[in-house]
Amino acid sequence: AFASACPSVQAAPLVQAAPLQTATIAWQQVQATRSTEGVVQAERQSTVAAQTGGRITQILFRPGDAVKQGQVIMRIDPSLAQQQVAGAQAQVAEAQVALAKAESDYQRYQELLAKGFVSQAQMDGVASQYRAAQARVQALRAGSSQASTARGFADVTAPYSGVMSALLVEVGETATLGMPLATGFDPAMLRATAQLPQAWVDAVRAGNQALVEIPGQSAWLPASRMV
Repeated sequence: AFASACPSVQAAPLVQAAPLQTATIAWQQVQATRSTEGVVQAERQSTVAAQTGGRITQILFRPGDAVKQGQVIMRIDPSLAQQQVAGAQAQVAEAQVALAKAESDYQRYQELLAKGFVSQAQMDGVASQYRAAQARVQALRAGSSQASTARGFADVTAPYSGVMSALLVEVGETATLGMPLATGFDPAMLRATAQLPQAWVDAVRAGNQALVEIPGQSAWLPASRMV
């Protein structure tokens, strides 16, 4: 007789499936959107230029640094400006001496003309020299005032709060009047410019809304106005 053994079979335990999430599907009207690429620029950006000449002795900010309005961003050696002020003041003093002499001659010739000792032509010549001396003193005084003002620009300050975007000079270089020194912009007011197909213009104007996506930022920025 043969004996056979049948293997025992065990049933696998039942696993309870996790409940599925459900959502209600409903019809809803949404606003059509269109996307395009553009260029983002600051509405206020400018270049700071030297208003006096001299060697640059110190630079306090670098590109990428935030700067507040009125902060000193670099310094220029005021020695050259001080020399210009001293020279202008010396010219004014010299011109004032010449004016005093011209005024004395003018008064003396008036007396001589009244006594008939000089001609009218001679009197006119002296009067012309007197007026020329007056004009020279006024011109030199104006130049001296400008030189004194320029001396005060040895400290280069930020015209408004913003971010320095480029530095155009380094310490040791010589700045000349009107020379560009640095550029900056105000990040508070940005302008996005994009080209749209003509077929989109009417729809975009009707929607009057735009969102700007800037790389590296998670949130889209709403435009405050569209032009």
